[in-house]
Amino acid sequence: MQQIQVQMQQAQEQTQARLKAIETEQNFQNQQQIACYRGITGVYECLQHVYDGHPYFAGRSFADFITHTQWPEGRPYDRQGESSSHAARAGDGVTARAEPGDGATDDTDDFMRTDDPEV
Repeated sequence: MQQIQVQMQQAQEQTQARLKAIETEQNFQNQQQIACYRGITGVYECLQHVYDGHPYFAGRSFADFITHTQWPEGRPYDRQGESSSHAARAGDGVTARAEPGDGATDDTDDFMRTDDPEV
C-alpha cells in the first residue's frame, strides 16, 4: 500500500513538473509575441513618420501595413502591383532606390557602398 502511495506521489510530482515546464514555455512565447508586436508597431510608426504624405504610405492602416509587407520568412501578400522601389520601402529587405519623379532621394548610397578597398 505504501509503495502505491509513493508511486502516486512521484507521478503527481512529474505531472506538476511537466505543467510547470509547459507554463514556462507559454510565458516565454507570450513574451516573444509581445516583443515582436512592439517591434512591428515601432517599425510601422517610424515608416508612418518618415513617409507620411507619400502617396504609397499615406493613410495606410496598421492592418494594411502588415498584409502588404513581405516578411523575411516569406509571407508574400498583395505585392504584384508595386514597383521595386515602393516594395523596398515596405520592408522586404531590398535596398530602396530613388525613381525619377517619386520625390525620394538616395543619400546613403555612397555610405552603404561595399566595393571600397579600404573596407
